[in-house]
Amino acid sequence: MNTHYHSDHTHGNPGFPAGTRVVSTTRTRALLDALDASYWSGAAAETLPNETFDTTHEIRLGGKTVRVSYLGRGHTSGDLVALSSKIASSISAICSSTTATRTSTSKPAAASSSGSARSTACWRWTATTA
Repeated sequence: MNTHYHSDHTHGNPGFPAGTRVVSTTRTRALLDALDASYWSGAAAETLPNETFDTTHEIRLGGKTVRVSYLGRGHTSGDLVALSSKIASSISAICSSTTATRTSTSKPAAASSSGSARSTACWRWTATTA
């Protein structure tokens, strides 16, 4: 899942096999094509988002459902928000150039007691399922 088009959220895609399911908003895919086309040539093109949506979309994996939505401009004009009520480690990430807020069953050491930390990017966790 590419939450937005910035390279720290997309340039890891080629680490996965060609044809891997990659979900993003239609806007994020268009921004990748327009603003980062030189990176996405050759083999890397095989890992561009291949499942896109405009407003809402459901992803079913291992008996769990994640609903992704485009709610309008956030950190970029193509941000998506993901929600799953069946993941034990609930993750809420709001990215901006100044603050990211997260909620998790295990708080990273860098977070303050309020759960916020200064950053220019979102964090990545491997969620455990209930």
